[in-house]
Parts: sequence; structure tokens; C-alpha cells
Amino acid sequence: MPKSSLSQFARWVLVSVFAITPMMATPDHDAFSGLEAYVQATMELLHPSSAAIVVSRGEQVIYENYLTGSFEGLPETPIDASALFPLASATKSFTAGVLMSLVQDGVVDLDAPISDHLPFMLESGNGPHSRNSVTLRHLASHTSGLQYPNGERYSEPLSVEAITEPGGDFCYSETGMNLLQATLEAATGKSWPELLQSRILNPLQLKSTRYLAALSADLPLVPAQAGKFEDPAQHYFFTQASSLTGSGLYSTARDLNRYSQLWAQRGTVGEVRLFSAELAQEATRTQAIFDYNGAHYGLLWWVFPERGAIVMSGATHSVSAITPETQTAVTVMRNYYGEIPEGFVFHEDKMKLVDFALSLGALPKSH
Repeated sequence: MPKSSLSQFARWVLVSVFAITPMMATPDHDAFSGLEAYVQATMELLHPSSAAIVVSRGEQVIYENYLTGSFEGLPETPIDASALFPLASATKSFTAGVLMSLVQDGVVDLDAPISDHLPFMLESGNGPHSRNSVTLRHLASHTSGLQYPNGERYSEPLSVEAITEPGGDFCYSETGMNLLQATLEAATGKSWPELLQSRILNPLQLKSTRYLAALSADLPLVPAQAGKFEDPAQHYFFTQASSLTGSGLYSTARDLNRYSQLWAQRGTVGEVRLFSAELAQEATRTQAIFDYNGAHYGLLWWVFPERGAIVMSGATHSVSAITPETQTAVTVMRNYYGEIPEGFVFHEDKMKLVDFALSLGALPKSH
């Protein structure tokens, strides 16, 4: 644990906030200056880093700003509404949307064994526990206990082992994400990119959200890995073909916020209903507790039940904090990937953005 925490750093920021000159001269800016100052402070810690901020209530964007920071050791990219940030594990919360839409349509059952779709999982496997009782709920809550042999990140699904009892403790598992993808593809007869496109991206018109297998010069990609690389592609993140459900998406701040609106409104955006409010609540209730800071986890969502909030986030520090009670979504995109600096704590950053979502959600509707 770092000697100084992000919350301590943020308290200094909030004390100083009214001394900061607003970057956007709007009548409502004072209500958002604390958020902007906080994000700027994290950019100083996550160096080099730039940021994009979008806040919405319901389907109305009530604040939007783009903060160009340092590009030291990175290829420089304009930071604006078209900038494509790597989502890393925030991709998982998109997978939650696909999963719940398939449950809504009766295509899959959260609590049926995945062996219904992957017959090889009927076998116990070579691990200390049997894998034949693993369900989609286990996979999506990281309680499946599944890992590849010898700690491998990617291997043949046939070799997967249950290292801990399925349905037991939270244990982050990329292997589980691979099996989740395989299960949904087998259940539907469609590839994962087809499922994501038809179930989420097309209905919500998220035209800028995409996977990337290679560097594309015609796209405004924001780099995240700083260093002196001979190959420019080393600065960027690309899709791992075997784990599309767990990471790999790029998106704009506006697209990520619009997807957040789906969950802020419990399965509905405009005339589009992708799943019921009951299924949205099921996905975002506590399914497991991570031993790091007692963090609660739902079905591919971080959950803050005491605050009535949920969070999607990834290792590049793109985060969206959502309070369904007020239908508020605070989306902050950042592009830092590397050693976590002293003074920055992942969990506290999530909580801080949740607190901003709560306070901004309490503003009069005129904002």
C-alpha cells in the first residue's frame, strides 16, 4: 500500500479547486470544477497522461471536456471527442451487456452449467476440483476457479483446470473470460465480434467503439505505453484473439458514456431496451468480494452497494462511475499504463469518481 493515498491527494485538490481558472467558461462550470481539478491531479500522478471527461444524466450530456497532458515518451495524438482510448478491462462491462441481453432472450441461463454448450466441460479436468459445475454466473463473477495449467495466460480450452471450488472465492481469471467467450459463441453460433456488434454497438449506435488487431494510421488512437520503442506499435494495445470478452476495445469518451447510460437507466436507452431492469440489477448486485480493500464485484462490474453505484474500469485508467438512482454517469478516459505511482490507488480512484457521480446527480435538473 502506498504511503500516501489518492484520497489524501484529492482532499488537497478539492481545497484548492476554487483557485483554479475554469477551462470552460459556462454558467454551470463551478459545479464541475472539482471533478476537472481531480482529474488533472491524477494526470500529474499518472505521467504521461491525458484525459477526456463526459458526464450525463439520463441521456443528456451535462458536461464534457478534454484535457491534453504530457506525451513524454508517447506518440502525440489530439485529445478531443474523436480520440480513441484503450479500455483494457473496462471491455468486460460491455460483455456484461451482451450476456444479459442473451439471458433476456432466453438464449443462455446464468446458472446452467456451461457444459450445456461446451461438452468437453462435462469432464472433471485435471485440477484439484471438478470443472463440470461451472456456470456463466461463475465466469462473469470471477468465481469459476478456472485457470490454464502452469499459470499460462492462453492455452487450449480443453486443458482448463478448476484450481479452486467453482462458486467460491473471487479469483480474477482471464481463462474464465476465454471460456465465457467460447460459451456464448457456441450458444449462438456467432463470433464474439458479431455478438457485440449486433447486441450492443448497433442498437446503441456506438460507431467509434471497436477492436484493433494492428496499428491503423487513419484512426485517432491514443497511445498508453510510454517508452523508446523501435516499433511504434509498442505504444498501443491490440486485441488478443483469445480474450475479446475481457479486454481489447477502444472507444471514445462519448461512446463509453452512452454505453454507461444503458446501465444508468437499467437496460434502456431511448426506445431501445436490451434487457430488463431486473437483469440489470442482477448483474450489478454483489456476487463476490475481492480481498483487496474488500471490493465488491457483480457480473463483470465493480459494485459499491453502500453508495448505490457501479463502476467499469481498466488498467489504462479509463473509468465510468454510474449511479442508477439518479441516472448519472461520470466517464473519465485516461491513457496511462505502467507501474502504479505512489499516491494513486485503483480502488480509491473508483470511489472518488463514484462520489462525483453522487454529487453531480444531486444537482438541480437545470444543470
